[in-house]
Amino acid sequence: MAQKSIEELLKDFTKEYMKQEPYCSYVNFIGISDAGLIERMRNKKIKMSNISGERCFYVSLREDLPVGLEIPNTYHGVKVYTRVVGDIRAL
Repeated sequence: MAQKSIEELLKDFTKEYMKQEPYCSYVNFIGISDAGLIERMRNKKIKMSNISGERCFYVSLREDLPVGLEIPNTYHGVKVYTRVVGDIRAL
């Protein structure tokens, strides 16, 4: 069986964690990003020249997940980063 592309994995991840209860109540969106850029946003001491280009999933949450409900740190070998950004609404 051929290895799935990151785009195919994102579709699977989205079905599992954005479109299913109880996660869909907490997730704004899920996208593909650069793991190095996410690490850089978290730690400004990381130099831009050290960014790896490794792709990851970025999960935007409306609010903190309740105790006992977790999104994994990796999904089929792809790093997963979460961040609470609040509700996103059209103006």
